[in-house]
Amino acid sequence: ASSASSSSSSSAPPQLLHPIFFDDNIHNDAEDSIVSVRVSERPGDAYRPISGEAIRRLQGIALVRVPTLEPVLHRGWFLGRIQDAERRLDRDFYSPEQQAAILSA
Repeated sequence: ASSASSSSSSSAPPQLLHPIFFDDNIHNDAEDSIVSVRVSERPGDAYRPISGEAIRRLQGIALVRVPTLEPVLHRGWFLGRIQDAERRLDRDFYSPEQQAAILSA
């Protein structure tokens, strides 16, 4: 799943798309991930997988665990998690240094 980012409250450059993967089987465990994330250094470069620890660090930014009943019981649950992920993106994944720190684990 993904969300168009409309965050204008930060100095981050505008983003057209902020990919967010929602699943009820996401674990905070570097050895047990349902998601395999790949990155490229520059546009046009080949994609390479990142480590389980780097994937774990993306939780709350690009990966969001869905407690099975929460979206059923709370109508705005997904929208709230998208807003939370956009705040984390702006706070923790804005600069190239922050991105490198998360992705190089």
